[in-house]
Amino acid sequence: MTQIMNQLVSIIITNYNYSQFIDKAIASAIKQDYTFKEIIVVDDGSTDNSIEVIRKFGGNVKLVRKTNGGISSARNAGFLEAQGFYIAYLDADDYWEPTKLSKQISALEKSKNKLIYCRMQLFNAESRQEAISTESRSGDFKSIFQNEPARTPFAPSSVLMTYSLAKQVGDWDTALLRAAEDYDFYRRCSLLTEFDFYDEALVWHREHSRSLSAGSLNDYYQGNLRAFIKMLTDLGEPLGFVQQRIAISRFQSAFGKAFLKNWQVSKSITMFMSILLPSKFLIFLSEIY
Repeated sequence: MTQIMNQLVSIIITNYNYSQFIDKAIASAIKQDYTFKEIIVVDDGSTDNSIEVIRKFGGNVKLVRKTNGGISSARNAGFLEAQGFYIAYLDADDYWEPTKLSKQISALEKSKNKLIYCRMQLFNAESRQEAISTESRSGDFKSIFQNEPARTPFAPSSVLMTYSLAKQVGDWDTALLRAAEDYDFYRRCSLLTEFDFYDEALVWHREHSRSLSAGSLNDYYQGNLRAFIKMLTDLGEPLGFVQQRIAISRFQSAFGKAFLKNWQVSKSITMFMSILLPSKFLIFLSEIY
């Protein structure tokens, strides 16, 4: 890329009943030291006083209201309104350092790639601690999604990407839940570009009782299983038999250990036993969990 630092970035903030957090997210977007930005706030059918909070920011934001359909549908709705050369998603319970956009844009404009992510700081009401991003590297990520299919390398709030990449990748999959939509979306990105990494914590990621990380393990497994099955069927170059069995083994083993850790022994046994069964058995599991 050879663009100069005057390209519009579209910041898409998605919200559902986070009136206690959304103001901090919006304020952090407004306070970015990068001048050329538009802020699109998509409210996904909130029933609390989120709309009142959002409207306090007046003309600084464009408010999009829709019926509740989940975070993927909200991100898709925001992207339809985006006019920027760059896209940056921000979850309502996260917020950014003021230099987040300028630093990532500067780095990406020196690169041939179309996506960059950064470190995050995890925090909650009791404590704060630095959290090194799950991955802290750049380059080809296709193998990450195939070899460690039970986790997403980074959170959407840490990412900056080009509009052209987001357009080419297509919609966030509204059928996937519990962070599986993140895994699926960025896996598809990895088929089209390598990723850059900005080695600085520019995002504050809030952990609380309603965060996805605190969600039901069953729901988390089901969403990720559907995303995993999708990966096996729509890769540009399908995995060979051995590679597919290895991927299935790693995926089911990861969740087998998670179920065992949560004292769900029978489900843990099912995870490990399924490693030996035909891959079509995974479709059956996706329907019963």
